[in-house]
Amino acid sequence: MSEPLSTAAVTNHFIIALFGGLAHAINKHRNGESKNMTDFILLTIMSSFFGVLFGFIAISLYPNNEYLTMAVAGSGGWFGIESTGLLLNIIAKKIQK
Repeated sequence: MSEPLSTAAVTNHFIIALFGGLAHAINKHRNGESKNMTDFILLTIMSSFFGVLFGFIAISLYPNNEYLTMAVAGSGGWFGIESTGLLLNIIAKKIQK
């Protein structure tokens, strides 16, 4: 069984995912896909959630590589909801083999 995550590690991954989600929302706003401030805030929250989710998945796969897991958290936030589609495609390909 692995060691429990420290509060600092969880906070770091959350902040990195939040910045990834914020960058995703800014990009969508610049492209005109986010119409108002409510859309912008909700998109930031959803994208950040997926970043945190991907960060925790990465921590479970690579528990001793904090920089890699933070990069995955930020990338998951940047890709946002689209990252779920990527993950499902990877899982489907592994299952079909």
